Amino acid sequence: FMNQFVNAGLVHRNVFSISYKPGNSFYTKITFGGEDLTMKQFGTPIIYHKIRGAYMKEATWALDMKAYGMANQKVKKNSAANLYSAFIQFDTQVSGFHVGWNSKSNVEFFLKQATGLKWDLYKPDEYKKCTFYQWTYYPDMYLDIGGHRYWISRDLLFTRKGEWCKLNIYTRAGYNQWVAGLSWFEQYYTVFDNDKKTIGLAPARLPPRFAQLPHHQLLN
Repeated sequence: FMNQFVNAGLVHRNVFSISYKPGNSFYTKITFGGEDLTMKQFGTPIIYHKIRGAYMKEATWALDMKAYGMANQKVKKNSAANLYSAFIQFDTQVSGFHVGWNSKSNVEFFLKQATGLKWDLYKPDEYKKCTFYQWTYYPDMYLDIGGHRYWISRDLLFTRKGEWCKLNIYTRAGYNQWVAGLSWFEQYYTVFDNDKKTIGLAPARLPPRFAQLPHHQLLN
């Protein structure tokens, strides 16, 4: 669709960017033709990554992913330092995060080590007990993209209702692609530059009281 905008002279650059906060029109914005720097955290740079070479079509945006991990106050878990042929696609038609099929058992193990509960990424809608005390041990997750660690808050990995939680991450059998859905755009302002074949990432400007990430230091 951006090619049509450029050809019609409506924008000069084949670029669009997304910031998303459900229920909050101020922080939800799609910008056509460039970046809106007010939608990222003040003082943070936009880091640009080259799109994965095999996926240059405008309809598909993907980046190579080197590693992933999880951490809470006491547990830190990392995948292998260099995942073989792993990549992550960005897709606003997905609500949460899709974990690549080959990583399913590893992510489930990380979740169990952090929460003490058994999780099945094939069944993300199953609720688990989640008292205030238990919630303090639910983990954040990072993805290593281009040598940079991008953290995802536990508030986006899980849906919490009272003393019960369910996953916002899941796996579809046989589908080995990681997918960052709408939850990603709550955490990161994302720029799609089709002219330079890059994706730019920066921490999104967060509404007041939005959950911060308290566990960074454990995996640095």
